Amino acid sequence: MVARDMLEPILKVRTESGKLMLMRLSVVGAIVVAMAIALANQGSQILFWNYLSMSLRGCGVFIPLTLAIFRPKALDPKWAMASMILSICSAAVAGLIHTVMSPVFVGLGVSLVVVLMGIVWKRVRCRHVSARFH
Repeated sequence: MVARDMLEPILKVRTESGKLMLMRLSVVGAIVVAMAIALANQGSQILFWNYLSMSLRGCGVFIPLTLAIFRPKALDPKWAMASMILSICSAAVAGLIHTVMSPVFVGLGVSLVVVLMGIVWKRVRCRHVSARFH
């Protein structure tokens, strides 16, 4: 909206390549402004709740979903669900007790540990089952 409705008429951009470049620069500009605001208000309560909210939404699904995309069926669904639940709970606890480490990293760490445990468990179980039939 900024690029199309505000900057295009002011800068009189007519070509498609110029419009595309203006949109890209607008996105970069918005990111830089948002980053400056976040850095200037690092300790604010609103950013704390915003980051905690992102933690609760992102850390629960990031690792299991990424694994599902790149290595389908590498993880049993029960382990994926356990990873989601435990990572969200750990991120919430880390945020509420104000740990030194960001709740995002706590949640991602827990998710990664559970996913790795699930992969190892599946491999051990498969070896055990195949050994019984040979």
